[in-house]
Amino acid sequence: MVAKDTTYAEALMPPAQAWWCSAPARWDDDGLAIGDQQVIQYWERPVMETMGQVAARNGGHVLEIGFGLGMSARAIGQGRIERYTVIEAHPEIARRAQAWAKGLPVPATVLEGFWQNFVNDLPAGSFDGILFDTCPIDESERDIWYRAFIPHAGRLLRPGGIFTYYAHQAAPAPLRDQWLLARHFSTIKEPIVVDVTPTQDCQYWQQSTLLVPVIYR
Repeated sequence: MVAKDTTYAEALMPPAQAWWCSAPARWDDDGLAIGDQQVIQYWERPVMETMGQVAARNGGHVLEIGFGLGMSARAIGQGRIERYTVIEAHPEIARRAQAWAKGLPVPATVLEGFWQNFVNDLPAGSFDGILFDTCPIDESERDIWYRAFIPHAGRLLRPGGIFTYYAHQAAPAPLRDQWLLARHFSTIKEPIVVDVTPTQDCQYWQQSTLLVPVIYR
């Protein structure tokens, strides 16, 4: 039985994904929340812009997974890219991404849904840069949710393509999962250390730095 306020498509999703898609998005002075879960805040702008700049470093076709407040997207759009694709799971955020993408001077595609629904249909070696910045739906995945995407990033990038992601890790420390990254990428550069000033009420980060990975196919 499908609940009255649940679409048929949502009823087929895992419960956490169905909740995510049906929960309201809320924008305020601090940032973006889905339901009662903080997703991204404006204090993260230096990190988001750095990730966008890294992903667009090669130009060409850039894939961003997770649009959020669009801070990384704007940095990507300011790069010398030729094409932009974003995958965004939440319907309200996807609509904002679609409206923003219409203003880009290059072809742009916004795919609404979870990356797991699209990634196997994307051609191998079709991107010059990839930025992965989704929000972990389950708190138990807070430090490892990006791990499942790493093999896909290696397949989707052209040789020499660049991969970055929201590592949720402070300096000084080597990147987690170096062994997994080394299986799918040729070069793992020293991550960029970005200074940040989280708000006191931030639920997911209270340290003064965040790492931005710089990884080449």
